[in-house]
Amino acid sequence: MASTRVLQGVGGLVKHRGSKVVVDYVVKGGGFAGLNAVAGLARALPEANVLCASVLPPGGSWNLYYPHVKLHAAHPHFGVASHPWPIDDPHVLASREQVLQHFNSYVDTIPPNFDFAQNTAVVAVNSTREADGNNLFDVMLRDTLSGEEMNVVARHVIDATGANYDHHTRREEDFLFQSSDIPETETVDLHAVMASANPGRDRLYVVIGGGKTGLDNTAFIAQNRRATDDILLVTGRNKAYFRRDKIQPRKDAMSPFNPFQFAVADLMLDMVLNFDGNNGLDVVRAQQAAGMLHTVNGVPAQAFMLGALDNEERRIVEESTEVVVDDYFVGTQETEKKLNKAEEVEAGGGRASSSTTTTVLFQHREPLETDKEVVLVNCRTSASPESHYVDATHPVRPDGTLKFGASLGYVCAVFVLRYGAGTNFPPWQASCVGTRAHMVPPPFCVRTLHQTEVALAVR
Repeated sequence: MASTRVLQGVGGLVKHRGSKVVVDYVVKGGGFAGLNAVAGLARALPEANVLCASVLPPGGSWNLYYPHVKLHAAHPHFGVASHPWPIDDPHVLASREQVLQHFNSYVDTIPPNFDFAQNTAVVAVNSTREADGNNLFDVMLRDTLSGEEMNVVARHVIDATGANYDHHTRREEDFLFQSSDIPETETVDLHAVMASANPGRDRLYVVIGGGKTGLDNTAFIAQNRRATDDILLVTGRNKAYFRRDKIQPRKDAMSPFNPFQFAVADLMLDMVLNFDGNNGLDVVRAQQAAGMLHTVNGVPAQAFMLGALDNEERRIVEESTEVVVDDYFVGTQETEKKLNKAEEVEAGGGRASSSTTTTVLFQHREPLETDKEVVLVNCRTSASPESHYVDATHPVRPDGTLKFGASLGYVCAVFVLRYGAGTNFPPWQASCVGTRAHMVPPPFCVRTLHQTEVALAVR
C-alpha cells in the first residue's frame, strides 16, 4: 500500500537530490491539504520542481486516527481531486486503510520532478529579497528520526498542514477536569483495551465527548462489548449533525420530479443567508426542526460540528448507551468497601476481602456510582492552537508564504454557528470569535479553494 515514490527523511532527500536543493515550491504537509496543493501544482505547472515535506507518510493525520475510523461523508467529496478511489459505491464510507491507499496511490502518480519526503519537518522559513526584487525562501528541514538538518531554497512556500492533528485534547488540557486516578484510553488503543477485559469483572465505558469521534467509538464499543458491559456517553454541548440521508441520498431514493431534494451546498447556503452574526444557535435549531439536522436522542442542539450522521449510527448509540447531554465529565473518585463473609463468597469463593466503588463526576448532574470497572475513553475535541483550519487570518501571510486552512469556512462566523452565541471559549478559541466575519464556502469546497489559491500563488 505504501507509495514507492516516498523519500525517507533528509537522508533520502540528499541521496536523491544532493545536498544543495533549489526548488520552485516547498509544500509543507502531506495530507489532504498538502496533496491537493501538489495536485494543483501538477496541473498548473507540471514542469515545476516541487518538494512536499511531510512529518507523516502520505495521508497526513489519517496515519494517526483510530483503526475503525471512516470518512464522515461520501469518498467522492474527499481525497485528491480527480484521483480515483478503489470503491465503486459512492455511499460506502471509506475506511482508514482505503483513505491511506488513495493518498499513497496518488503519490505514485506525481511527475518525476515532484518529490514527497516523509519524516521531514519544516522547522524554519526565512525570506530574502533578490536583486531582481523577487523573494526567495530559505527553508530548514529536519529529519524527525535522525535529527539531520538541511537547507532548501524555494521560490514559493505553501503551508498546507491543515488540521495538523496530533491528539485529542487530554485531561490536563481540559480546563473543566478536576481529578481521577483512572488513566484515560486513547481511541487508537481502544481495540487492545477491550481485548484485555478482566473476565471476572464487568465494565462501564465512559466516552468523554459527543463529537463524531465520540459517536464512532460509542458505536464501536456497543458492537464489540460483552453483554454485561455498560456505556455512558458524556456529550459536552449537544451537537447537531447533517442527516446523511438528506445530504447524500441514495440514487434509488432520488427522483427528478422531487423538488425537495437538497445538496449540502443548498443547506449551507440557507444557513449562511439566515445567519446575522449572533443567531447561530437559532439557525442550527431551525434546520433541526426542519429535519435537515439531527441530534442523538432528539435533544435540541447546542452546537454544530459540520459532521454527518446517518440514522443507523444514531440508532446504535441511542439503543446501547446512556447519554448525558449538555454536561461535562470532570473526574472520578474511588472508594474501597470491605466485604462481609457472604459478599466475599459471592465475589470469588472467599478470596476477595474488599471491592472498589467508582463515582463518576459531572459538572452539573448528580454523580454516578458503579461497582463495575470504569474505562475512560478520551474523545474530546481534536482542535487545538496548532490546528490551522481555525485561523481567522488571510491565507497569504505577511512573509509571502501561503497557508491553507485560513479563511476556508472555519473563521469567526462558523465558530458561532458551531458553538452558539454566549459560549465560554478557551482563550485561543475566544480570540477567533470576538468579531463577526464574512462567511466563506464550507470545507466541502476545500479542494476547489486549494486549487484556486495555488493558482493565485503561481501568479
